[in-house]
Amino acid sequence: EPLGDQQTSPSFVPFGSNRPSLRPGDRDPWLSMQSKPPSPNTDHTKACLAVLGVADSDRDGFISIYEYPRLVSLMSGGAMGSTDYDSLPPVLITNFETLAGDARGISIGDVSTLLLEGGEETETAQADRVCDSTLSTVDDLKKPKPDGSNEHEAANSSTEGTSASPTDPFASIYFPVDSPSEAIDDSDGGSCWALLIASDENNDGTLSTTEFLAVVNMLSPGKFVGTPYNDLPDSLIAEYETLAKHGASYGIPIHAAGARDNASICNGMMMAVSEHMAEQPSTPHTSNGVPFPCCDWGDGYCTAPDNRWCHQSEDHCLACDGSKYHTGEGEPMPSTMTFSNGVPIPCCSWPDGTGQCSQATNHWCHGSSENCMNHCNGEAWITEAPPGEGSSTTSPSKPEAFSNGIPMPCCSWSDGTGECSSPLNTSCHASRDHCIHQCNGAAWLEAVDMDQTTITGEPFYTMTAVPEPDDTKTTSPTGAPTRTSTINVEVEVVVPAPILRSNDGFTSYETFQMLDHLTFKVRDDDNNPKYTLLSSPRNAKDGGQVASEGQGYALLVSGIVLASWETHGTGNPNDRDKITQYFHGYFNAWKDMCRHSTGPCQNIDEHFCGPKSAPSVCLPGWKHDSMAMREEAAGSVADGDEDAIVGMIFAVRAFASEDQKPVWYEEVRDWAERSCTSFLKYTTTEKEQHRLLTLGSCWGGWAPNGNNPSYLGTGAFKVMRDYQTSYSGREYELPSFGRYSTGTLSNHWDSLIATSYDVLSAVQCPDQGMVPNWATVSTKDRRIADAGMTFSDAGIPQHEFGSEAGRTMWRMAMDAVMFPEDRWEEPRNSLIEPIVRRLADHYNPHYYRLFEPEAFTTCSADGVHNITSFEDGWRENTFLYGPLVSTLVVGFPTIADRQQEILDSVAKYLKNNDVSEHYYPRCWTALTSLMLNGAVASASRTMS
Repeated sequence: EPLGDQQTSPSFVPFGSNRPSLRPGDRDPWLSMQSKPPSPNTDHTKACLAVLGVADSDRDGFISIYEYPRLVSLMSGGAMGSTDYDSLPPVLITNFETLAGDARGISIGDVSTLLLEGGEETETAQADRVCDSTLSTVDDLKKPKPDGSNEHEAANSSTEGTSASPTDPFASIYFPVDSPSEAIDDSDGGSCWALLIASDENNDGTLSTTEFLAVVNMLSPGKFVGTPYNDLPDSLIAEYETLAKHGASYGIPIHAAGARDNASICNGMMMAVSEHMAEQPSTPHTSNGVPFPCCDWGDGYCTAPDNRWCHQSEDHCLACDGSKYHTGEGEPMPSTMTFSNGVPIPCCSWPDGTGQCSQATNHWCHGSSENCMNHCNGEAWITEAPPGEGSSTTSPSKPEAFSNGIPMPCCSWSDGTGECSSPLNTSCHASRDHCIHQCNGAAWLEAVDMDQTTITGEPFYTMTAVPEPDDTKTTSPTGAPTRTSTINVEVEVVVPAPILRSNDGFTSYETFQMLDHLTFKVRDDDNNPKYTLLSSPRNAKDGGQVASEGQGYALLVSGIVLASWETHGTGNPNDRDKITQYFHGYFNAWKDMCRHSTGPCQNIDEHFCGPKSAPSVCLPGWKHDSMAMREEAAGSVADGDEDAIVGMIFAVRAFASEDQKPVWYEEVRDWAERSCTSFLKYTTTEKEQHRLLTLGSCWGGWAPNGNNPSYLGTGAFKVMRDYQTSYSGREYELPSFGRYSTGTLSNHWDSLIATSYDVLSAVQCPDQGMVPNWATVSTKDRRIADAGMTFSDAGIPQHEFGSEAGRTMWRMAMDAVMFPEDRWEEPRNSLIEPIVRRLADHYNPHYYRLFEPEAFTTCSADGVHNITSFEDGWRENTFLYGPLVSTLVVGFPTIADRQQEILDSVAKYLKNNDVSEHYYPRCWTALTSLMLNGAVASASRTMS
């Protein structure tokens, strides 16, 4: 029995009270945690904090949807231990969503500090609220029904290995003693005992080494997160092995019969942790010359001292692909190390003529002689310091310069970024000759000696020392240095933009319901539905039309809602099933649109979608009848295609980790990947090192052809890139994507992304952030430029910030919330910030739609042409108003205090006013609402 000796103990005494004995069969879990404890001596809050701390496995101060089942397990006596979030009873999911403040989950704060030192009454009250609400819900589930069963048992009847009768997970409140007089009245001891029981994850009565680490991290607090047991200080390992009566392999028995034995376990662990904390040096030391705290990329010590952003926090370290974050606590003092060209020995040397090591951050190649010589094209495995270098305790003082995180000099390819890439391609980075002549590199980027005065040769990059970051600014790990012909160029300090959200607007389910008004159910079959989204609700059967743009919106909206359901759903499985069916219907209609399209400008021999017996184009004609059975306008349009594809990817990712997948899952998974191939193949075009999105498969591109800035969905391109590059099971051979087809699939997507940023920058007026409906794009000196030519389509003025242009802002906001800190953070945020500032500066709650009309007027795009504001008013039309206010979710530190207020006001305004019946403004109300309420940001977690 998991309770061990307690099961047959003569009595159970609640901590600090004279409660009568419990019989062996009784179950009274967490009695001390009730809002009305059995005695004033019961320490409700400390016991609550102990369990919350153990449930918060990643120690971020929130109970996420992944950690919530563990909390439920502790409170249910372990009977729900193997239940995932989606399988929990609806009442528990509702409890989570009621308590959860945002997408991160239920806020519990720094429970370690609260447990050990106490805190504000409001902080402890929040912990009590979480415990009481969850425990009350669990208790309600356990109440018998008329048939003698209970919801708790029903919910877990099919779960293997689940005990029918729960054990007492919180035995901390009962000390097994021979008589009540032997109970130890010590609230600190009680909370420690609570922590021990809560840490016993498998309820086997012992603390394993893994469970021991959970206790140590609570007591320290958090100094050994991510540290393996064998890497703990010797004193803590010795304490564990002393307390583990049968040796470390058996664990510490925490269900001993005597209360004094239990107290000695708690006191021994606390004393060992306290002594270790006291032994730590008062002044920080370094790891490989890098001051703690710092990031380790797999060497066992820190490297890249100039990459300050990666060293700032554990989150930054993980974002930089670090393997471990060293806090300095418990770290050995630096030992004498030897270096070759600044790289700790032993290390790998490449044939660059120096005979020394290089590529300091190429940790894998420096990991072993085998890696170096057999996999990385190394020339020699260096085991001794070169003559004259000797030993030191730090790396050489001269800092390295980096391009995109790669030590310079390094090789840059034609991906549109002007930076180095492919850090593991060490041979190409070994020398200029390898880069240019063997690897088809576009440029060899050198770090310049700051003392030199004569500059010769090809253009190169320079970097000066970056100032130490203060509380408001951090240095990006991947920001591109500025290309220049002089030496003293400062690296711009990038301020990360926080992502905001509002709870005052439409919920995600309400947003999804907006589509119902326009949805025509061609075939309302539960197993094989077919739904089209019409341009108006009144023309379904007689002359009705479906645009690929509108059908793409339907797939995108339903896909986002499904992918964010864990954080933004209703908690009702029937609602999720309804959205899943609607998505299926929209996809079936899209599939039929493809099948009935003639597919001009898509090679008949490369129809990638559909079964081999009935191949189909992946990009449909842009207009069809209401039944999606007849193409009425041929040729695809890129904006509808990208929205539809990303919607499919969202839906696939929403179910990727579930055992029971929808019937359409495999078909959509395959169709989405093949569509990415068609999109990259048929709707992008190359010029020099750039890859530009066209208007569709048959039109648009480089000047004199036209281009549409609002089609440039950099976030969507990144979603498609990541989906394709991580896809397994491709059953066809990828085609050539053009003259630069020697690059990787990721290179092609990155080139499209980089070119898109350059186009937006070239056509945007920098003071107000507006872009035109249409543009003509060319290159000048190999750089993207506005060609200044004339182009218009559908009678929509070229240089107006109008019905086409407005969507650009939503697409940029999607990029920002889904990829907040990638290497394009700075250029993207520089495009968004002017919009946000204009909105903030002209916000007035007393004006129509909350803003002064002067927020967006005529402005100049770098002197090429003037962009005029929409003639019918940007505030009056949701297809402009919505995408513009969507940018408010991207926070900027200098105005963040106002942004949240404005964001809440806008969300509330949209919810309290009528929504247009026409598909274009209606769909943009829906997409705007999903951006404002945080659903798009939440869906990004599914992507990763």
